[in-house]
Amino acid sequence: VTTMFEPWNMKFSSYVWKPELEPYDAEGHGHSNTGGHGFAKPYAAFTLITTTYDYAQFMLQMIQGNNPFALKPDSVQEMLRPQVTVNDHIAWGLGWGLTSGSDGTVFWHWGDIGNFQCVAMGSRDSRTGVLIMTNSEHGLPVCADLIRATFGEEYEKPIRTVINENW
Repeated sequence: VTTMFEPWNMKFSSYVWKPELEPYDAEGHGHSNTGGHGFAKPYAAFTLITTTYDYAQFMLQMIQGNNPFALKPDSVQEMLRPQVTVNDHIAWGLGWGLTSGSDGTVFWHWGDIGNFQCVAMGSRDSRTGVLIMTNSEHGLPVCADLIRATFGEEYEKPIRTVINENW
C-alpha cells in the first residue's frame, strides 16, 4: 500500500499512532493535549507523528524541489503564494505560513500539542532551512531564538506572534 509519505522516504511518519513507531517515541515534558501517543483519529492539520529525519526529507523537497515523484513545481508555487494576509508580517499560503524580510520570503509552520512543540522554516531563495522539534511545553520560545539565530530577527516575528497571541 502506497502512502503519501513514501515519495519523501518518510518511513517513520503517520497521522495515527502505530506500534512500530515506539522505538522513535520521545517522552513529553509538561501538559499533554493528547493523553498519550497521539490522537485516536487522523486530522491532517494537527496529528502528524514524525521524526526530525522524516520531516527534514519533506523540508528538503520544499526548499530544493528536486523530487519529481513528490510535488510538482506548480503545486509548490501555489503552496508558497500568499492566499490570505494576516498582518504586516504574516500571510498564509497553502499549508504554510509566509513571512518576508530583507533576505526574501520564507515559509514556516509550527506545531503545539502541549508537551511537544516544533517549528520548521525554509527559504527557497537561500536554500536554507531549520527544523526544531522539542518535547517540552516550553519549546516555542527556544524555537523562536533558533529561528532568529538562523534567519535573523525579522524572521522570528511569526513565531513570537504564535506565542504572544496564543494561537
